Amino acid sequence: MKVRHILGICLVLTAVCQAQTASDETQYFALFIEGKKVGYAIQNRVVAEEKVTTTEQVSLTISRFNIPVTMNTTETSIETIDGKPLAFEAAQDFSMMMIKITGKVHKNGKVDITATSMGVEQKSTLE
Repeated sequence: MKVRHILGICLVLTAVCQAQTASDETQYFALFIEGKKVGYAIQNRVVAEEKVTTTEQVSLTISRFNIPVTMNTTETSIETIDGKPLAFEAAQDFSMMMIKITGKVHKNGKVDITATSMGVEQKSTLE
C-alpha cells in the first residue's frame, strides 16, 4: 500500500473525527487496510477556561519489505469557544525521524511558527 493512500486515510479519519465531536469527549477508532487492523486513532476534545482543545493521535503500522514500520502522529489545536484559532501543534514520528511544528496565533493575525526536525529548529512569523 502506498504512503499517499495511508496519509489519505489519516486525513479522512481526522475530518470524520472533527465532524462527529459535539461536546467534551474521547473517541477511539480502529484503522483497517484491506480488512486487516493496522493501527488506531484517539480523538479527545476538552472545553476548559474559555478554550477548546482538540487532540488527535494516530498510530499506524505497515510492512515494507516484510519489515514493520510504525508512524505515530499527534495533532493538537487550541481555539476560542467561538472558533478563533489560538495555537496548534503537530508531531510526526516516522521510524527514526521526528518532525514537530508548533504555532501561536496573535491577536493581530500574525502566526509564530517553530519547526523542529532532526534536532534542527527553525522559527518564522507569518502574516
